[in-house]
Amino acid sequence: NAQHIWWLVNATWLPFAFLYFLRLHKNPGLTDALKLGFIFFLMLSGGYPGLFISTGYLFLLTFIVLIITYIRGKNYAGLRKFVLYLAIATAVFFMTSLVVLVSSFDFSGHINRGTALPYDKGGALFGALSPKALLSLLFSYAASINDIEFWGSDFSMVNTCFGFLSLMILMFFLVSGKAPLRSYYFSAIAILFLMIAMPEVFPFRKWLYMYIPFMNLFRFSSLFRLFAIFFFILAAGFSLEKLFYKMVSGKRFIQYSSLVGISTAAFLVVMFFNVERWMFRSLLTDGFRYFDTIAGLNEKVFFQGVIFLGLLCGFFIFLWRRAEWGSWILATVILIEMIVSVQLNITATVVDPVSPKPIQKQLRKLPADFPAPSLIHAMSQTNDTTMGKSMPYLW
Repeated sequence: NAQHIWWLVNATWLPFAFLYFLRLHKNPGLTDALKLGFIFFLMLSGGYPGLFISTGYLFLLTFIVLIITYIRGKNYAGLRKFVLYLAIATAVFFMTSLVVLVSSFDFSGHINRGTALPYDKGGALFGALSPKALLSLLFSYAASINDIEFWGSDFSMVNTCFGFLSLMILMFFLVSGKAPLRSYYFSAIAILFLMIAMPEVFPFRKWLYMYIPFMNLFRFSSLFRLFAIFFFILAAGFSLEKLFYKMVSGKRFIQYSSLVGISTAAFLVVMFFNVERWMFRSLLTDGFRYFDTIAGLNEKVFFQGVIFLGLLCGFFIFLWRRAEWGSWILATVILIEMIVSVQLNITATVVDPVSPKPIQKQLRKLPADFPAPSLIHAMSQTNDTTMGKSMPYLW
């Protein structure tokens, strides 16, 4: 979603909002209250409204859970202090957000996007996540293929990846029963958000639409997958922390990783007979960018599978030579996987090989000052469609 900058704004500030919110719970202070209020202002002013509304309800539920925690522990002094500083954070948010809220309400009568949407594929169901999108949990490179018929949605809405290795580590601890309790909680929340993002399979999005205020105002149910990714990362992080402290003696994890590696190798052998092998020769003759444009789903899955298997083999080789560096080696391999995954998908929705010079040349011909809107001509006559004739790639 790198081209949807307002989605990234919300996703970027979400960890900080949780950080300061939990700090107010553990050790309330004015500084964290001010930061929390300002972070929510940044979410409102720069983010997508649907994500902000969903974030607000998520924090409301977290607040209720924490209130119950205070009451069950009979920590009423801590509860009063928490509510006080949370009230300060709320006041900071509303005061800084007046510039957005007042202008938005004043302008609301001139726009038609503030009314309830119908619950159909042209309304709230538009941009829903399909079960096929879960393929990207393992092979994010597959999500670089723009095939609406296959995905059931635009390919910018289907990537659910939070790292193959992170998923592998999380599954190891969850299945073995060794995961911290918080990993189970966060994994359950992440799965719930994935189900909300798939309204054509599960009823949760419809229930939110019918019974929760403001949940009928936005499309793109797939936005809930961003919360799923966030909570999956938290769950994997707590498991990873536990693994770091026991890497040297983590024989069971090594055995599990070996099994994953063997299974991946077997899968690649099967896939080898279901790919167009001539495409991989183009990697040597024409380079990766050409391969990226001609490769299909099978080829991209196979290509990323080979990379993952290579990373796993590299992990074993370095671990065998330097077992005492196990935590550092694993962290390095995870970082490499993150970088590679981004580079594999980067031309799909992030960058374009087209030169910016032609559009820059045309932009220089426009008036230097910001033009006043016309009172005669409709806005539709001066949009990117009409101006795109003289400004290439303006869209």
